[in-house]
Amino acid sequence: AALPLCLGDLPELEKLDVSLNPTLATPPQVVVEAGTAAILRFLRQLKQGIAEASHRVKVSLLGKAESGKTSLLQRMKGERGGDPGRTTRLEIHDHHFEPKLSSHPELRLHMYDFGGQEVYSSTHRLFLTPDSIVVLVVNLHEVEMKYRNGKAESAEVYCRKYVADWIRSVCSQHPSDRAPVFAVVGTHADKLSEAELERAVKAVQQCLRKNEEREKEQGEIEQMNAEL
Repeated sequence: AALPLCLGDLPELEKLDVSLNPTLATPPQVVVEAGTAAILRFLRQLKQGIAEASHRVKVSLLGKAESGKTSLLQRMKGERGGDPGRTTRLEIHDHHFEPKLSSHPELRLHMYDFGGQEVYSSTHRLFLTPDSIVVLVVNLHEVEMKYRNGKAESAEVYCRKYVADWIRSVCSQHPSDRAPVFAVVGTHADKLSEAELERAVKAVQQCLRKNEEREKEQGEIEQMNAEL
């Protein structure tokens, strides 16, 4: 959704509140938060061709150490190679995607590849920002290994720690209406048979469903408390 540019031609407009419109893309959220004057100035500049819509996307890759984050990043960039090595702390990569149609803008990705060692997890929140995409990488081979040990509950604990806890940790740092978009990607599928892969994927899906139900219940409780 976008505000009509003609609103910028209303200099006497003193109050314009669009904060409750979650689908609004133009002007961007950072302009909306700056207030009415900033919104009107943005619309005027956009109409005059001074302001341009941003086609930059921030993508953060999170997950356990050696889950395949850097290999996934290389494939996203169209690269193929050998062992990418282990990421320590944080690596930032920029990549441009050429549009398939001349009428489409170029898409620019700013990709943050976070080290998965637990010692670095406390610093991740300094770089995770709202209005971004978080790619949560899960090693499906490790999930299946928990089943091979004959303990389904071990797979559940693994998924809760490296899937649900990651999601809750990131979302807790941002308002619900500005939480990042999550994409869960399973890796190391080539090490599994078809049946093993199906079992590992179902374990992750079940974890996501339980986390969604838990978040929904928590939201209902908070709403009830607010109404008391």
